[in-house]
Amino acid sequence: MVVFDVPKYKNSMDLDKVTIASDEKPLGEMSVKNIGISTNPTADQTQQLKARIFQGASRVELGFMGRGKGSKQGRQTTPEMYGQDERRDMRELAKINEIKLSTHASPNAGPMSGMTQGKFDPQAREKVLHEIQRAIDFAADTARGGTVVVHAGEFPRSIQEWYGKDEHGKHKFRGFEDEDKEGTMYLVDSQTGKLIEGVRKDQKVQWPKYEKDENGHIIFDDEGYPQPIFDNDKWQVETADWNDFERYADSYNQWLRKNKPKNSNGEPREEITPEQAFYRAQLDTRIQYAKGWANQYNEQYKEAIERKEKFEDALKSYQKLEDNMDPDEYWKIEKMIPNDQLQLVPPDVKRPTQYLQEQLDKMDQQIQYAREMAVSQYQQAREYEKTVERAQPIDKYAIKRSATTIAKAAEFAYNKSKALQQKGKLKSPISVSVENIDPDMYGAHPQELKKLIQVARKKFIERNKKRLGESKAKKAAQDHINATFDVGHAYMWRKYYQGDPNKSFEENSKEFNKWLLNQVEDLNKEEYIKHVHISDNFGWNDEHVTPGQGIVPIKEFVKRMKDAGMKDLIVEPAHQDYRAMLGGWREFGAPIYGATAPKAGNRWSDIQHSYFGKARTPYFVFGGYAPNREEFTLWSQVPLE
Repeated sequence: MVVFDVPKYKNSMDLDKVTIASDEKPLGEMSVKNIGISTNPTADQTQQLKARIFQGASRVELGFMGRGKGSKQGRQTTPEMYGQDERRDMRELAKINEIKLSTHASPNAGPMSGMTQGKFDPQAREKVLHEIQRAIDFAADTARGGTVVVHAGEFPRSIQEWYGKDEHGKHKFRGFEDEDKEGTMYLVDSQTGKLIEGVRKDQKVQWPKYEKDENGHIIFDDEGYPQPIFDNDKWQVETADWNDFERYADSYNQWLRKNKPKNSNGEPREEITPEQAFYRAQLDTRIQYAKGWANQYNEQYKEAIERKEKFEDALKSYQKLEDNMDPDEYWKIEKMIPNDQLQLVPPDVKRPTQYLQEQLDKMDQQIQYAREMAVSQYQQAREYEKTVERAQPIDKYAIKRSATTIAKAAEFAYNKSKALQQKGKLKSPISVSVENIDPDMYGAHPQELKKLIQVARKKFIERNKKRLGESKAKKAAQDHINATFDVGHAYMWRKYYQGDPNKSFEENSKEFNKWLLNQVEDLNKEEYIKHVHISDNFGWNDEHVTPGQGIVPIKEFVKRMKDAGMKDLIVEPAHQDYRAMLGGWREFGAPIYGATAPKAGNRWSDIQHSYFGKARTPYFVFGGYAPNREEFTLWSQVPLE
């Protein structure tokens, strides 16, 4: 605790002593004006904004929890529940009190990829887009621009497979102990959007032994099918595991690069992953089985056609003889027919023409059956081939869908911003800000967040370069699509971090913190992060602990963001409500100045708990009322710390 003597100010309260209440060394220039707080998204946002203003916040993030039709009784609030009058009230409250607003779209909107109930549904994706657009519309009316935060939880994936190894080949993250053996890899039918297969790494299948070259690579024919081994009068079969799928994929991809074949649409075939190899291995057998039956029925069809032609010739011969002969003399026909036709009619048949016609009728049925079976088996083989071509790794399919949703939302934000600008009401461009959330879903890892932003911006440019021009479209993409980085969410990767078993928890935590901060710096290099959420935890779940009360390296993170030019922070509270914001003030060393003599042992917590719930006037000043540490010095020339 530091106490300084200060001079008396004319026309102001007499300050006998000034107390700087800070438990730790302040963090540079971070002031309470830069540290905001989010509202309770289940409560009335007008009342929440009033409460945050009373609590001293200068940055407030409004939010919602509902989707579709809202319900205040059910605490499922939505932007559309607030009419023009309420939106005007919020806007004017913010203006009068110099509050900077941001908006959080409902976290219950759903994945922007449209994933729901085992498939990627375009209608579900459109509904998510509508929820984001509702929040953008609300932000335009209340904040006159600014950030609109949307959650990115796009699809499940194996944690270890995505970001599992360090530079030494060691797994850095792991979802569970045997993920390398039991992890699930997902495939999607690109035509229907359905999850085709969840391939577990410990899954084994029976498949043929395949011919291999001198380097151990599987040999494929001209159409890209492996060559089974026929030995000892039978086809050889073996049990295949994940390693075999990896070898199959590697061999097939080498064959692709060498032969450059086309798919059924005339496009170059794409390289495959081990999970695709697993699926191909299953369908290759079905394809070959269907083609085998198709060929067999095709041969039956050809044979039946040839046999029918012989019977038709025989029928003509017998019919000619019968037409010119007395029925009592039909027995003479046998001696008058060529031997090759005579064999088609049994010797005891009295009317050969009748018998031959009956046989021809049967042959027509056989021909039709053989033809239908051959065609259906060929169709089945073709459908299997198309299914193999359509099977895509889940990330390749879903990221495009997520990016398209973000790009469409950004177009809406661009149009809203332009309309406000034309009316002279725009404070800042409305930006769709994608937030990392739970590590179990794609979009949580910093590199996944980066990928989503990159692809979404590219999609925005692609969709709008004709009407805006490429350079303007690129600028608009950067203005209207960026990232919200939630350090509390990011820290949940700590529970999956493997670390060094020979090091202590604290040592491994330092290594993890270093990794996390390096990821932040990587995102900052290209200025992806435009908005920040702050909360603390212990690495297990997103409990929104008061900043400084958990183990998240918040100070180090904020320093990186300050170095990158970030000025505003939003603290997200839980049950502690406003105390989370005060905790943020304390954690970042924002000074609070008291107008009474200090008491022995005064700490931040004394001031924190004296601010609210007291009948007397507060005895300290903060924010805009506090002296500027750069401009204000004491008579001794010692600056305020």
